[in-house]
Amino acid sequence: MFSREAGLYMWRSIPFDKIGWDNVEQHYKDALLNHLREIFNFDEVERDIEAKNLTGGIRAVLMKRYSDRKYEAKKLFKSKGGYNDLESARAFHPPDMPYDNWLRTIEGFREEKYIKRSKANTLVREKQQFPYRGGTSSYGSTAYKNNMDWVPTYAKTHTDNQGNWVDPVAEQNYDFVNSLFQTPSFLNQLNNYLASQGKGKGKSEDYDSDNLFDNESDDEPNDNDE
Repeated sequence: MFSREAGLYMWRSIPFDKIGWDNVEQHYKDALLNHLREIFNFDEVERDIEAKNLTGGIRAVLMKRYSDRKYEAKKLFKSKGGYNDLESARAFHPPDMPYDNWLRTIEGFREEKYIKRSKANTLVREKQQFPYRGGTSSYGSTAYKNNMDWVPTYAKTHTDNQGNWVDPVAEQNYDFVNSLFQTPSFLNQLNNYLASQGKGKGKSEDYDSDNLFDNESDDEPNDNDE
């Protein structure tokens, strides 16, 4: 219920013009947190998240929910004209979303940085040389839902139900990356990099940015509200 309420509030009150929840203006974040505190006990929410063996706490839930709602906005944008008919897209007013927020969201979709990122992420999916068994969920979402590090998540999404690799290239990639994380010199380099970015000790999950759950391609997150 917590993540669902967060998503509903975001749709009603926050424009989706930023790449990732961490880049949303602080006054929007503060207003959301104040709203949620009126309904939920944050200590209980954190305990519930921990009991489900999910990582990242409330912040991770909000990051993912922002991503999911932004994806819904992108679907509406495309269905109402998209990049080919901006006039029609701008003329549309999504139910329950302030019109000014809709216009800001469209401008976010038009930013060069967003377009490049979206195309790059979609291209990765298109060029994948072997089956990916994570459905339409992103690696970040799959890792989050299963409370798994990145290397085990790669194995999970490229093996069948019996644990057999779907493609020999996928198995070779896993063996190579997994071996890197067993190499002290590589871990030293990774930890030095993470320290320079203000992050902690390195695991494979630390490779991704703070926008771990921001799915900026046109691939559907396919995650249900809690």
